[in-house]
Amino acid sequence: MTTHDLTRTDGDGPLAASLFVRSLSPEGARAEQEAVIERLRALRDRGVLADLSLTIWGSRLRPTSARRTATGRELLDTIDRLEAWADRQDPPRSLCLDSRTVRSTITGERETEFVLPLLCLAVSENGRLQCVAPWHEGEAVHSVTDCLDAISDPARIDAHPPTEDLDPLSQ
Repeated sequence: MTTHDLTRTDGDGPLAASLFVRSLSPEGARAEQEAVIERLRALRDRGVLADLSLTIWGSRLRPTSARRTATGRELLDTIDRLEAWADRQDPPRSLCLDSRTVRSTITGERETEFVLPLLCLAVSENGRLQCVAPWHEGEAVHSVTDCLDAISDPARIDAHPPTEDLDPLSQ
């Protein structure tokens, strides 16, 4: 995992965004990732975002091996906190984070593996998480772009009612 600090030192915007981007993405996904990054930078430059961080993660994460490194433990903690936030929403939301069981070709043991999304965005206001995307509720999918649209237009922020939960990324 590589984290790049894109924090604006003179920013006075009320929102902070943390974007997680998959490395070695499938062909065609890179343009979407770059467009989201540019859009977040534009929101930061307009003062809508006070803070912006970018974290590069892989395509999969196996908890057993991830727990062996500080970076892996940090990613597992972040995933746990984001999922806990989604579970506490009314109605509960399902993050677009898949898991599957895999078998080691060496040991034959089975373990769970997370399949990380191409993009994951967490937006907080005054330390309170406002939006994590992508997520789905039934058939409806709420994308990173939907979240960006909402924070770009204050009249649409109601699509992301605030919670009393602290931002899991700042804990």
